[in-house]
Amino acid sequence: MGDVPVSDNPLLDAACAVLLPQHCKQASAAIKVVPLTSSRQRAQSSALETKVWKGPTKTSKHHKTFGIYDGRKLVAMTRVTTTPLKAWESDEAYDMMAKFDPEVAITATAVHPDHRGKGLATELKKHLQGRYARIITGSGRKSHPSVVRVNEKTGFEKALQRKSFTIWKWEQPEGR
Repeated sequence: MGDVPVSDNPLLDAACAVLLPQHCKQASAAIKVVPLTSSRQRAQSSALETKVWKGPTKTSKHHKTFGIYDGRKLVAMTRVTTTPLKAWESDEAYDMMAKFDPEVAITATAVHPDHRGKGLATELKKHLQGRYARIITGSGRKSHPSVVRVNEKTGFEKALQRKSFTIWKWEQPEGR
C-alpha cells in the first residue's frame, strides 16, 4: 500500500508525517471498491447506513451498491440508481435534468465514523466515474460537511440549487 498525501500542501504533509505519522498518510493503493451483491454484504451496507444515517435508505432492483472493506468490516459504501430521472418525473426541473441524461444517480454514501478523513468517499466517487459516463448526486443540510469538498475534488459541478439542497453533475471528459 503506497502512501498518499493528506493535503495539497507538501510542507503540511511532511510536518504531519513527523508529528503524527500513523494519522497522516493513508494507503490508498490498496483501497479496493467492490460490488456489494450478497445478502451478507447488503446487510452490512444497511448496518453501516443505520450507524451513519440512523437508518438505511430505500433500495430497489434498480440500485447497485459498492463498498470498501477494512479486513472483513465494511467501512464505506455508496449506492446508485440506474433510473436516475424517475424521482424527477413530476418536477419542474425534469427537462433540464433530462437534457443532461444521467446514467446513474448516487442515492447514498456512508463512511464509518472511525474511517473518515481517509479519502474513502473520494475513492467511491472515482470508482463510479470509472464505470459511468454521466452521474448526478445531491447534497443538503443532512449531508456530511465533506460532501461538497468531495464533489468539487472529483470534478462534479453544481447543476441545480434549491434552498439548502444542491444537485451536482459529472460528465466523463471527451476522449477518456
